[in-house]
Amino acid sequence: MPWHILAIGRIKSTLPAHDEIHWLDDPQQPADAVALFDGAALPPGLPPALPVIEFSGETSSLAADFAAPVLSSPEQLDAMLAALAPISERLGDCSSGGLHAPGSGLDILCLSHSRAQPIRAARDPASPATLNYPLLRGRAALDIMAQRTALESLAGQNLLERRFAARVLCCPACRNGRLAAFEACTACGSGNLTEEAIVHHYRCGFQDGESRFLQGNDLICPKCNQELRHFGVDYGRPGVMQRCLSCMQVMSEPQPRFHCLDCHTVSRGEQARPLDWFDYSLTERGIAALRSGELPAEGVEVTGIFPRTFALKDFVLLLRGQLLVAQRYRRPLTLGRIGIGNLAALRQQAGIAAGGATIRLFSQILVESLRDTDFVSSPRDDLLLVAMPETSPQQAEGVFTRIGAAADRHLALPVQLEFEAVPAERAGLMLDELAATA
Repeated sequence: MPWHILAIGRIKSTLPAHDEIHWLDDPQQPADAVALFDGAALPPGLPPALPVIEFSGETSSLAADFAAPVLSSPEQLDAMLAALAPISERLGDCSSGGLHAPGSGLDILCLSHSRAQPIRAARDPASPATLNYPLLRGRAALDIMAQRTALESLAGQNLLERRFAARVLCCPACRNGRLAAFEACTACGSGNLTEEAIVHHYRCGFQDGESRFLQGNDLICPKCNQELRHFGVDYGRPGVMQRCLSCMQVMSEPQPRFHCLDCHTVSRGEQARPLDWFDYSLTERGIAALRSGELPAEGVEVTGIFPRTFALKDFVLLLRGQLLVAQRYRRPLTLGRIGIGNLAALRQQAGIAAGGATIRLFSQILVESLRDTDFVSSPRDDLLLVAMPETSPQQAEGVFTRIGAAADRHLALPVQLEFEAVPAERAGLMLDELAATA
């Protein structure tokens, strides 16, 4: 079958004929690839994994799959199709041919799979973060922080595996990483510093910077007014010091400071916030999502840690059955609701990865407190439901107290936990509400 290639920046009739290519000029028509001519821009809304060819002598801001200065010969088209063939074959492994809508999450997974390469970070001084992801350049979210958020979200769902790439110090005001470091006065913050030798007058014990001793070409002790003539006999130079020429403050070590090249905020060294960046590679779960065409539902990450974790629909059915047993034999049952009130703030404060790691650690704490007869579900990422057969609300409160105390001891970030022990009679009333959202 011929390739249907959308041509942008060139009239279709001026393009060379090729037995395996059918040129298109309407972006609404289904295409197997898009070709950009003479610096034309990629039309918005196209699937990010769509193969892209560029015939332009200009420096491109797009990660093209095949590039050449000009389209010069039929042999060049043959080379282009040979480069695109393995990409097309791998796209065929994915649901919908791998051409998922921008921003779906599957688009990023499909880019990595179809190009058979991880999503690697690379240094880029023009980027506000000082890094970019070349594979995503011009295809996924334009903002590098939006790309990082999307990648971290996919990694949090175990669809991508992270590997540390770089740590970047960020401005505390604008969160960008383009910081110019300088040494500053510990008193006034000026960078107008000079280094001078320390002079120690042996006889009276006074020591200070050499500038305090200099009178013309002579060294005169400012304390006892004696002239220092012989090095090693009258005086020594035990080291160096820093002096601020703005306020004349003396210091042994200046203070590191950073000037943000974007918002011009000047911050102390300890105020700069480190942000870790990662390379990402597809996991088996990510490949399975590509083949099914669906991302797994987001929720508190207890799947794989606690064996009795169920989708909400199944959880409702199981809970309904347990309620019938509890009512028939007058046995206690409690539905526990565990909320994370500040999850959004945690993610904003520490990033998706650190917030996700904290939630996973909390999930482990939770699992250690549950019994094999309990079962759980997570209808959304800040809420966990725990069905606790043979447990009264008072007993459940005791379990929640232990969970809260363990979280305070072991979690580095301040997680605001909200516990509610719902008795069996009220849990029955909540089933319809749960079923409606399942």
